[in-house]
Amino acid sequence: MADIVSGSPPAPYSHGTSSDWNTSAASLSGSFTAITLTSLTSDTALHRTASASSVSFYLVLNPMTWTESQSYCRHHHSDLAAISIPEEQSLMSSLLSGQVLGVGFWFGLRRSQFWGHWYWSGGQDFGDYTNWGPGEPQKPLSKMCGLISRNLASNLSWSVECCGTRLPFLCYKTE
Repeated sequence: MADIVSGSPPAPYSHGTSSDWNTSAASLSGSFTAITLTSLTSDTALHRTASASSVSFYLVLNPMTWTESQSYCRHHHSDLAAISIPEEQSLMSSLLSGQVLGVGFWFGLRRSQFWGHWYWSGGQDFGDYTNWGPGEPQKPLSKMCGLISRNLASNLSWSVECCGTRLPFLCYKTE
């Protein structure tokens, strides 16, 4: 972490010389919030074992569009995460427990452009389980992709967003 008070940032975050950092007493007044920089070079994993298979879920904090997220998941894991049963929703809640409230994460839910029905990008049966937030899913055709987010009550719910929005996302991999 940078030693901002002395004006010495760590090497990867350096820009110019330490004299570029304003460390005068006047610049240090006011309130401060501590931040932690998180590496985006590896995905955070949470594993579960089902009766016949083992599935790992991965949280990727590098924001991408829904389509870019799907490509990334398919290249590095299996696909965007599907949540077809309440137990998977509970597992996602554990994975996202430390994330900011109201921030959405792409997962594998998408609406068909032609038929309007919802489907999972990995081809899993959509089934009967849903966890839509209040007023969701919205009907505008500009919002075709599903995201999951945590509300103030720390509950996860689903909503829809324009697929071109850049968000962090959730992948899965079947072992």
